[in-house]
Amino acid sequence: GEYSDFFTAFGKVGYIAEHESSLTEKSYREQHTFAGADGSRHVCFSHCKNNPLKKRVYFEVPVDHSARVFIGHIGPHLKTVLYG
Repeated sequence: GEYSDFFTAFGKVGYIAEHESSLTEKSYREQHTFAGADGSRHVCFSHCKNNPLKKRVYFEVPVDHSARVFIGHIGPHLKTVLYG
């Protein structure tokens, strides 16, 4: 089925963070920016951790909640102020 709330739809994860700290967002914006198939740029500061797979998923939730969520990265922890 379809979900209107990505955070609810993703299921059981270790945690979900809707954003990074303002210092990380300022310092590591480029490392959290990914290109879409059409060449558009997506800043993915929202993230969650899938405990069974030991992976992090970084994504951009669109302002228009009927639009698709953009997944920018699935893998290890991206750079932040605490985990540079």
